[in-house]
Amino acid sequence: MERIAAPQGNVARKICLTSMGAERLSDSRALSIASLEQILGDWSSADIEQFAKYLNRFNSSIEEYSEAKRA
Repeated sequence: MERIAAPQGNVARKICLTSMGAERLSDSRALSIASLEQILGDWSSADIEQFAKYLNRFNSSIEEYSEAKRA
């Protein structure tokens, strides 16, 4: 771990992903993708597209809420 100066004058931590960490992350992503493919396998393209729009809207609302709470 490397300490670097943050723009606000605080101390930030810079973290580097190890090769083992990258492998585990890749394995985890592959498992997640395979699971989603199985779960959504019988959904129509239109249903998946609508779900993606709602999920994007939901995530945006969470971000807006979080930003408002920090202000």
